[in-house]
Amino acid sequence: MPHGDTPLQALTIFLLREIKDPVKAVKSPGRLHRIDVDENHVVFIKRLSAHAPSWAQFFAGRVDPERFGRVRAAAAVLLAKAGGRDFAIVFGTGRYLLDPQSIEQRFGLLVTLNAVDPKKVRSIDKASLDRQGMQSRIQASRDASARDFGLDIEQDLIRAVAGMPIDGQLGETIAGLDSLHITARIMFGDLRGRLASYLKKSQEKTYQREFAWIDHVREVRDQKLDAQLGRELVKGLKSARSAQCWMAPEGIIDWNDVTYFQYGTAQSAPRFSHLTLQKLIEHLGGPKKLSPQAIEKVRVRALRADDSIAHEWPAWRCLQAELQFRGKSYLLNSGKWYQVDDDFVETIDRIVRVIPTCNLGLPEFEDKTEGLYNRRVASASGNHLALMDADTVRHGGGQSQIEFCDLYSLDRDMIHVKRYSSSGALSHLFAQAAVSGQSFKSDASFRQKVNAKLPASHRLADTQAPVDSSQYRVVVAIVDGPASCEKLPFFSRVTLKNTYNLLSGYGYRFAVSHVPLEAQFAVTQSLREKARRQHRRKLNIKQV
Repeated sequence: MPHGDTPLQALTIFLLREIKDPVKAVKSPGRLHRIDVDENHVVFIKRLSAHAPSWAQFFAGRVDPERFGRVRAAAAVLLAKAGGRDFAIVFGTGRYLLDPQSIEQRFGLLVTLNAVDPKKVRSIDKASLDRQGMQSRIQASRDASARDFGLDIEQDLIRAVAGMPIDGQLGETIAGLDSLHITARIMFGDLRGRLASYLKKSQEKTYQREFAWIDHVREVRDQKLDAQLGRELVKGLKSARSAQCWMAPEGIIDWNDVTYFQYGTAQSAPRFSHLTLQKLIEHLGGPKKLSPQAIEKVRVRALRADDSIAHEWPAWRCLQAELQFRGKSYLLNSGKWYQVDDDFVETIDRIVRVIPTCNLGLPEFEDKTEGLYNRRVASASGNHLALMDADTVRHGGGQSQIEFCDLYSLDRDMIHVKRYSSSGALSHLFAQAAVSGQSFKSDASFRQKVNAKLPASHRLADTQAPVDSSQYRVVVAIVDGPASCEKLPFFSRVTLKNTYNLLSGYGYRFAVSHVPLEAQFAVTQSLREKARRQHRRKLNIKQV
């Protein structure tokens, strides 16, 4: 059949890991119908009986399900040898017949990146690492370059890419992450040659010319490696070596709504003002009791002042860690491991090291909420600090609101205060400072709205005049966080670096400040715990 008359076929292709018997990549092959096509091809078929469509239940009691006809879901896996490796091509729901641990990860992505025309990318799937759970697909209505998709190459994890290959022999469209999806004019007899071509493409490094940043951060999806990293982290925690690890609430929380934290779900469990590894280890019964499974079973609760639950997470999702394992760098963030390129880490840290730190002389934090702390600090400053916390500026159209800062000093310090929390929360703080500084520098109408909220002693003489940003300093004050910027979570360091570069580019001075947590406040427990101790003491007195 001439090539132009060859039917267009959609194929989903997996590269199998190097195992002696590729049949082991198929789940329960003995229960499937096996057909040995030839010495290089074997197909496994799952025969399914016909049944009424699932949505027919909606009409139960009103329409006989048989009136809708019957459907059959087919599933098949074709195992093929090519180029010295084994492949699995799935049809219908055949992907569910494969063992995920037998699949080479990123095969489809690497083939696509090496094969696709950089100017003819159709869609990109991404996950934002500093905003847990934020996954999206960006699609172009016409051919576009990767740069047109507005990616943050330092904080967006690429999950899949689709586009048109440069070499039309590879297919008319191509896409992939682990599996490779192609639409091509191909016959069965052409399959082995085409698979060998895809294997060769996956081994090329040409993608690094246009997509080098794709290797900055990779999600670890190998279950065995994931388990090894968990064990290695716990080993480091037991011996107090190697791993840099800390605890923080997962995601962005409203500190004005959270008063205590609790390990476990028992009503009698002690309450603490913040999360620490030490308290988690004590809850588990000491270092000897530590294991990934034990940590995963512990629930961490964020409680309001009335003891109602504001948030709840598995303790493992509240751990953040940086770990060296077998010569590679790994990060634990919101319960997931990521492999990070060492050169990328050094590039970020080289800039973070030079970011100034400052001591504003702010008092220790001993308040139930950030709002109360900011109010107390402003009140005690003798009119030096103006309270701007929660007094947002409606700006930019729609419901957009920008917080100028929490505290604004007569020395022109724009101070943003935030209690130490997860990587995402800190990234949100740094980004907030960047938006505020950028708007204040470039937008006279924003300055006018800010000026209206400032006390007379702190106002600008002329909001329309260009701002000499060198006369202003943007300060991010982190309560109870590490004293060194290099000890912040990695993804927070990325955002901090970007914020520093942006605001420095606008001419601002920039600094990070550490606000300590008052020692007694740091070990506070709930009134209920105190009442229990008093009750026990009374019982002891009566017994005497």
